[in-house]
Amino acid sequence: MPLTPWGQTPDKEAFLNPCGILLSNEYAVNLAVGNVDPRESTTIRNTFALPIKKGLWQPRDLALTVSSLGQDNIEWTIPSFPVLTIEFVKGTVSITGRRTGWPALFQADDSGRTKCGDEIIAQKWCNIVVENITYLVIWEFRRSEPVEPEDHSIVNADDSDDSNEENDSSEIEHTVPFKVLGTAYKGRQIILKNAYECLENNKKDVQAQLQPEPENDYDQNAIAVLINCGSGWNKVGYIAKELTSDIHPIIERNNIKVTVARIRFRVNYLLVGFYVTLNITKKGP
Repeated sequence: MPLTPWGQTPDKEAFLNPCGILLSNEYAVNLAVGNVDPRESTTIRNTFALPIKKGLWQPRDLALTVSSLGQDNIEWTIPSFPVLTIEFVKGTVSITGRRTGWPALFQADDSGRTKCGDEIIAQKWCNIVVENITYLVIWEFRRSEPVEPEDHSIVNADDSDDSNEENDSSEIEHTVPFKVLGTAYKGRQIILKNAYECLENNKKDVQAQLQPEPENDYDQNAIAVLINCGSGWNKVGYIAKELTSDIHPIIERNNIKVTVARIRFRVNYLLVGFYVTLNITKKGP
């Protein structure tokens, strides 16, 4: 938004310089990575290495070996965000065939995940300069360990035929949460308010069930959601239209269990009010 009012037909210069400054590409990139101190906006530092463009701007993984990991900690304040200080643990890493003894910093909380001699993959990293020393900051990493192939040459005859005795697929349960739609329609908010008080204040169970509506004027596959908190069954909404085709076969097989997962009062939705989520469980594959 410009600091001065535009006329009916603003000229090109006013359009490109709404705040009086048009950033160059180099300055914008340095500002984005943190090389510009907002208190000294004209000074570009070499705190962070600029990203390398290869088609798209993207980080690359680094295969490293942890050469040392000391007990010395260092606190570093981000130049572009001077109110945030991060604690690191000092160490050194090596890149096979390229560089050894590279000063590195691990986040203090991550230092216990690795030790001297470990081979790791740095997934998110950057360079910073602290007291004229360039450090490799390893923000995220994973262990790089060889995976031994499984040996399938020996089969225990006693275990080869008990797949039917264990892991009976008919006893396996699958539970998926479903949001109920249409809860703001007419008197459903009062029903949900009472149900919420039953759950949260009175610690009573609220029952739930699904009811197909083949005679629904808008959708013959509609599935209504009903709840009961002691005063009878009342409709509070519907399963999403896109999901009813998956629910109908389970209802027909009578292989379903429906429970109220939670009822919450939401103020961050377009319609403020009570919303309910169900847990729908079926048995078998």
